[in-house]
Amino acid sequence: MGRMRIALVLLAIVVGTHAAAADTPPHRVGVIPSVEVNVDARRAEALTGTLADALRDKLIVDSIGGGDVTRRLPDGGLPEDCVAQPACIAQTGKRLEVDQLLFLVIVQVGHTIQIDSTWADVATGKTMSRPMIKLDDDARATKVFGDAAIKLLPDEPVRPSKTLVIHEGAGPEVTPRRLTTLTYTTGGVAVVAIGGWAIFAAMTKSAYDKCNDPMHACTSDQISSVHTKGIVADSLGVIGLGAAVATTFLYLRSGGETITVAPAPGGGAAVTFGGVF
Repeated sequence: MGRMRIALVLLAIVVGTHAAAADTPPHRVGVIPSVEVNVDARRAEALTGTLADALRDKLIVDSIGGGDVTRRLPDGGLPEDCVAQPACIAQTGKRLEVDQLLFLVIVQVGHTIQIDSTWADVATGKTMSRPMIKLDDDARATKVFGDAAIKLLPDEPVRPSKTLVIHEGAGPEVTPRRLTTLTYTTGGVAVVAIGGWAIFAAMTKSAYDKCNDPMHACTSDQISSVHTKGIVADSLGVIGLGAAVATTFLYLRSGGETITVAPAPGGGAAVTFGGVF
């Protein structure tokens, strides 16, 4: 019973940790035009607002940009090297009430807008460059930015999509599933824990068989050691199982859902709602 209680406690910890992660509020992201070349301030502001909207539509984040950001920044904007100064990153994050920032360098070359972005973590000051975005027509900004959202914030979960798709005999289309940092972490825990369970289970079996051999009587300390190995094996097995379940849930949850519209016999249309988690 002692081993069972410990195993159940460890399982509760794993499930509780996953539930807490699922209930964690989305990250707040501020989109800032730090440098503009051949682009006026009003257009840059509009582009950052569109990008913030695209991030919020595609990912589970709370993003702000455009006029919402401009009004909170100091007069004259930020210094161009703010992204290289942890103190400036922290102060800007506090002004915008966000925990992540995307600093944009917006340059117009001919008829093309090139946007280089740098992601910054407000708490640590850590920065990382993101892939460049090219925009030939502002009217297509929402689509271009939406397609780039996952590359700009690769660690954020994808928002389940509701897409109107007309099918004639074809199956529904869903947002592709993907592995996030959290999924890799829980998967790694599962692999390590299950591997440890296999090792300790084998050690426990070997020691147990030895103590049951009349020719090799075990001392009380050796018997206690067998029980300890068994508890460790059971605990690792429960952790591995819990982490594997969490990994599967997170992976399946990363998919989208669809609204499928198909012609119905005799006229009209049939609407089907579908998706995953």
